[in-house]
Amino acid sequence: PPATGRPLRFVVYGDSRSGHSIHAQLVQTLVAEDPDLILCTGDVVERGTEESDWDRYFAVAAPLIERIPVFLAPGNHEYARRGQGAQRLFQLWDRLFVPQPPVGPAQGPPPSMLANLRERSTVLGDPVVPRGYYSFDVGGVHFIGLDSNQSRSAEQLRWLEADLARATSRKPRGIVVWMHDGPYSAGWHRDNGTLIRDYVPPFERHRASIVFSGHDHDYERGRRGNINYVVTGGGGVELRPLKCGVPGKRKCKHLPLVFYNDHNYVAVEVLLDALRL
Repeated sequence: PPATGRPLRFVVYGDSRSGHSIHAQLVQTLVAEDPDLILCTGDVVERGTEESDWDRYFAVAAPLIERIPVFLAPGNHEYARRGQGAQRLFQLWDRLFVPQPPVGPAQGPPPSMLANLRERSTVLGDPVVPRGYYSFDVGGVHFIGLDSNQSRSAEQLRWLEADLARATSRKPRGIVVWMHDGPYSAGWHRDNGTLIRDYVPPFERHRASIVFSGHDHDYERGRRGNINYVVTGGGGVELRPLKCGVPGKRKCKHLPLVFYNDHNYVAVEVLLDALRL
């Protein structure tokens, strides 16, 4: 990575799932872009429990993964079905998702996921349960990957508050947050009330620079409060139109500044005093 103070280039994309031909084209383009790192907003497979889905994903993404660091935020399809896919997700991406002591179902992952992981722990003698969120620093920029499957986890929220506090005390060049299902969207899934209520306030308090998400299969950009929010869920999966704000649909509660119903990725350059998308 570049030294602190030098321009840092990264790419954000997600929601490839079963759109392998589009994803393959996107991989070729991203290899040519040659960013310092890639943030993936999740849903890279159709079903996390299906081994052939993972085989196909890695076959398509191999030219990218073998030369550029890829950091994944878990999508709901990685967890599918009923949270059981998370076990395979955490095995395959074990360098990203650091293990932690087991937590209660009311605070952490779905009960079914915990049951599967604990059963494996009994067999392998491994007493820990991974978590789907983490952070790291590159070139003076702080990156936070969240697990929207655990959006109701009090533990994830406490961790986020502490991580943001530590990051802001170091005065980074920027704080970049990414996840699968984000707070704001005018697409098929619409806004996520839990994230707006619980996660947006700490983003605001600690002055996050920008928040990326996927989940909706489109491109959206908007601003709420002091933060820019970007949806980039066009990595190959089928596209979906606006859910509001057009003739025949209800009004959008949070109308985006920009909406494109097309496959996409976002290239970001961190400059001395700005983020350029």
